[in-house]
Amino acid sequence: MADLPIMPLYTDALLADCAYLPNEAFGGYVRLLAMWWRAGAKPLSETKLRAYSGLADDMLDLVKDHLTQTEEGWTQKKLFAEYQRKIEKSQKARASAKSRWKPPEECETDANAMRSECDRMPNAPPNAMLTMNHEPVLESTDVDSKPYCSRDVVERMMEAGGKAIADPARSPRIVVTTEPDAWLRNGFDLELDILPTIQRLAAGRPPQSIQNWRYFTDAIAEANADRTRVIELPDAKARASPARRPNPMDALQKYLVNKPHD
Repeated sequence: MADLPIMPLYTDALLADCAYLPNEAFGGYVRLLAMWWRAGAKPLSETKLRAYSGLADDMLDLVKDHLTQTEEGWTQKKLFAEYQRKIEKSQKARASAKSRWKPPEECETDANAMRSECDRMPNAPPNAMLTMNHEPVLESTDVDSKPYCSRDVVERMMEAGGKAIADPARSPRIVVTTEPDAWLRNGFDLELDILPTIQRLAAGRPPQSIQNWRYFTDAIAEANADRTRVIELPDAKARASPARRPNPMDALQKYLVNKPHD
C-alpha cells in the first residue's frame, strides 16, 4: 500500500493543461500520474515512464511536454511538490498524535514538531487538550474552576474500554476529549458513573469498534441520573402513627366516674 493512498487531483488545471491531448494520451497521462504518486513521486527512467503510462512512443512524446528531464530521470514538478507537502503534513500529524500519549517531560517543546494549526493556540492553558477544531477544552481562564480530562483519566478510560476502544494511531477522534471533559464538568463521577459504564458497554463489542467517546455519553448520563435520583419520602404527618380508634369502654368508664350519686 502507498504511503499516501489519496492523490489530490486538481481537475481545472488538468483539463486546462491537457485539453489538446488525444483521449489515449490523456488517459495514459492520468494513469502515469497515479502510478507515479504511488511510487513516491520520485524521478523515473525512460523505461518506467513507458511502463507506468502504457503509451506508445508517439503518444508518450505528447505527454513529455508536461514533464521535466533531469540527471536523475523524468519528473513532474507539481506532482513532486504536492507529494512532499503531503508527506510533511502527515509526519507532523503523526508526531503530534504521539506526543499526546507521552509523559509531559518527554513531549516535544519545539513548535515545529506540532501541527501548524496549533500555532493559533498560544494562550491555551498548559493542561488543556485540543478538540478537533483545535480549540482548548477548558472554557474558563481559571484552570482550577472546572475539572478537565487529564492524561491519567484518558488512560483509565482506555483501560476500561479494553480492546473495543479504537487505536488512537488509526482513529484520531478517540484522542479528542471534548465529551469526557463535558462529563466531568457536569458532575459525572469518574469512579461511579464513567468507568463502570464504559466497561459495561465495551464488553462484547468487536475490537477497535468504538472510535468516539460520544458513544458512551447517553449511558453515562443515565447512570448518573439513576445514582443521584432523590427518593421522595412521605411527610411527617403521613409517617406518624394513625390516631387510636375510640374504645367504647373508655366512654363507659367516663360515664361511671361522672355519674351523680344518689
